[in-house]
Amino acid sequence: MLPRRRFRLDRIFAIYMPFGECVCVSIVTFNSAAYITRCLEAVLAQEDAHLEVVVVDNASSDNTRQCLQPFEGRIRAIYNNR
Repeated sequence: MLPRRRFRLDRIFAIYMPFGECVCVSIVTFNSAAYITRCLEAVLAQEDAHLEVVVVDNASSDNTRQCLQPFEGRIRAIYNNR
């Protein structure tokens, strides 16, 4: 098995799989409605990569959940209620 490289940018984690296999991006968010749309647009704009994007919302009390709805089908969203 080939080695994987892990990158951390604030709360965005990506595991790079060489040879064009898959890039998994995990985004953990809490009350990030002001930023999550721009963040997801930037991640999904990446070219030449098969992406799997997982967003974990840790019981946000703002409208983060509503901001994630337009991205359904392109991301996997996990909602923690508490």
